[in-house]
Amino acid sequence: MNLSNSTFGDIELQGSMFGLSAQTIDYLDLSNSTVMSDNFGGPVSARTVNFTNTTFPELTSLSVAFYGNAETVYLNNMKAPKLTNMETAFAGQSTKAVYMNGIQVPNVRTLKNCFSGCSNLETIDGLEDLDTSNVTTMYYMFANCNKMTDFSSMNN
Repeated sequence: MNLSNSTFGDIELQGSMFGLSAQTIDYLDLSNSTVMSDNFGGPVSARTVNFTNTTFPELTSLSVAFYGNAETVYLNNMKAPKLTNMETAFAGQSTKAVYMNGIQVPNVRTLKNCFSGCSNLETIDGLEDLDTSNVTTMYYMFANCNKMTDFSSMNN
């Protein structure tokens, strides 16, 4: 799905906004969004979501944002200085790879269930760039991630 030059302005995006059939979602201006919950998942959803080099100056929550069928998520060099909530952000059995090299989210407080239930997850590239210095809740962060075997890159 190419939504080039699409701007959604100052809105709160919740409730399966993109629960539709699409192979790729990119070129989407959500820069003024504050909450992105349950947008890129659902029974029929985008297989690839790309927010590489995107800045979200007002974003505070990615709770359940990519839950469900988003197989590959690119957050390389994404900046979200106000982001505090990544609870259940990538949870779900279809997620296979998350790329977050250079991600800048210095104020994240919760990673609870962030990757929980990702039984097909094999790759989290850039996990070492995830700033966990302010995180207070991480329980079940990798619950049932049976294919993940190497967490040595997470050194924060």
